[in-house]
Amino acid sequence: MKFFQSLHGVEPEQLTELAVHAEHLGFEGVTFGDHLVKPVSYTNDYLYSEDGRPPWDPENLDDWTPPYPDAWVASAALGQVTSRLRFLPYVYVLPMRHPVHVAKQLATADVFAPGRIILGLGAGWLKEEFEALMAPE
Repeated sequence: MKFFQSLHGVEPEQLTELAVHAEHLGFEGVTFGDHLVKPVSYTNDYLYSEDGRPPWDPENLDDWTPPYPDAWVASAALGQVTSRLRFLPYVYVLPMRHPVHVAKQLATADVFAPGRIILGLGAGWLKEEFEALMAPE
């Protein structure tokens, strides 16, 4: 069985150490969250909690605002300090980006972590994020 360790919400200065540790412990890879912006409010329920609220307080983002490093930049950087660890965003929301730019980012990440980049695509769910980016839904 293969296991991945989530690095979502990890402080950027801890990413390298945790990736090396995950590889040492035998994890197959690490995953990252994918958001370009985090709206203060939104109409949909948060899909991953019982009460429909996110794990952050939209009214007080200073209390909990995890960084969202770009998945492919992080993969390239962590690929330089690991030798077999694989890299995967939870679900990469392609419709918020131009596919040619994404292809270039993936190809570049693969230069720094050859054969260890995994692409899982999704449509996204956060309407307000699309609106903030002026991206078609």
